[in-house]
Amino acid sequence: MTENRTRRFADATRPLMKAFMQRRPLRGGSLITTVFGDSIAARRCEVSLSSLIKLLQPFGLTERLVRTSIGRLAQDNWVTARRVGRLSYYRLSSAGEISFSQATQRIYAAPAQDWRGSWTLLIVPGEADRESRERIKDALQWSGFGQLASGVHIHPEIDPAAAQELIARCDANMRPVILQSRSETVQGDRRMVELGWDLDELERRYTRFVSSFVPALAALAQDRQPEPMHCFHIRTLLIHEYRKVHLIDPQLPPNLLPQDWAGTAAYELCRQLYLKIADASDRYVQGVLSTSAGAVPAPTAETRLRFAPAADPPADLSLKGQAARTPGT
Repeated sequence: MTENRTRRFADATRPLMKAFMQRRPLRGGSLITTVFGDSIAARRCEVSLSSLIKLLQPFGLTERLVRTSIGRLAQDNWVTARRVGRLSYYRLSSAGEISFSQATQRIYAAPAQDWRGSWTLLIVPGEADRESRERIKDALQWSGFGQLASGVHIHPEIDPAAAQELIARCDANMRPVILQSRSETVQGDRRMVELGWDLDELERRYTRFVSSFVPALAALAQDRQPEPMHCFHIRTLLIHEYRKVHLIDPQLPPNLLPQDWAGTAAYELCRQLYLKIADASDRYVQGVLSTSAGAVPAPTAETRLRFAPAADPPADLSLKGQAARTPGT
């Protein structure tokens, strides 16, 4: 009986890993980005390419795919490379550190409850070339902006200075018009939300996320000492899937969201599961990754602030009684 109980978390890990490895195309760069953001950035160190390949192999990433993907991240100035003899080492670039720091604040922070009631409008001039407009559109979407019309983007929280900095990082040779405005009524605000975002799609994606990871959280009630390797695998997939939804979520104030918003349950599940497996996951990373001087350092104390415990009672993770589903069902 005891042996069966201690395998529960491993059993919950397998379908999630299998579902990830069956994706086509298998996007190595995206997963490497998650690992750097969640497990490496907080250590503020370089890592050897050989140890990174070993860390990612269980996810189905071949040595060739890792080498190709990290090379592209270097070309895009997310990471920088250093060679010592025949060995290669990678660390976040200065630009990568800034971007990861901003993403980290959004991913691990609790949903905002207060709102000033003002909107930041960003208007891309018509003379901007198509490539610049598409690059800006993608960057704004991944920062939670909605699009009211072609070239007109809106966000409920980002201040004008941050919006200007975001555009500057797009390396676009243009100056957008940035305004702040306020609706006269709540109905006007809700109409803005209706035009700018597809909340139904966000709801569906958050619901799928919760259904996928509920079994892993439930398994921890039976398996109190899961294997550190499995903890790392689940933690990585947890943040990988959560960030893909959460970073395009504008984090609207509660009064502009539907009742029983699935994003609330998704955050609470992510918080609970992450905090339960973070330490064991870190121990596994410590034993696999290496620098030119040996083992990677421990994460900084700042990581203890991730998913800081909420003061309110936990959200209902059952999603109104829906049965938990494993990926692909």
